[in-house]
Amino acid sequence: MSTVDRKHQVIIDAQAFGEGQEHHTLQPILESIQDRYQRLNLSPDIFQAGVTITADTGFANEANNHYLYENDINGYIPDNQFRRRDLKFADQKSRRGKRQPDRQSKTGGFFPPTAFHFDPVKLACICPAGERLGLRREADTIFGHFPGNIFRCN
Repeated sequence: MSTVDRKHQVIIDAQAFGEGQEHHTLQPILESIQDRYQRLNLSPDIFQAGVTITADTGFANEANNHYLYENDINGYIPDNQFRRRDLKFADQKSRRGKRQPDRQSKTGGFFPPTAFHFDPVKLACICPAGERLGLRREADTIFGHFPGNIFRCN
């Protein structure tokens, strides 16, 4: 996650959490920013100095809304259903289609991960087109958080 000062166009905080969901990271991020501004004697309470916090829908939940309210932080986080209620997005799918389609095509399309078969004996994946993807490198961790392997086409 990165936090950016839009006015000055600088990154003021960056952290890696290694989690799929990000909603639980808002409070530690805001506390980190507050600590940094206090430590550098830039502001005793940055969130009371007229700062507006915006975050994407991944941060939307009741706990974060409550945290912003209780700490009197001017924050805006849309919930993940806002596009369904906003008339400006009513025809979005008909104009642009699905955001991330799972196309299954032998002519360069994309396949969902569930379409691949992993052979643990040969340490290879077989794609839906029948191609064997051999093991290129074993990794204990990827980005320091979960085990994984990197495959390449033979």
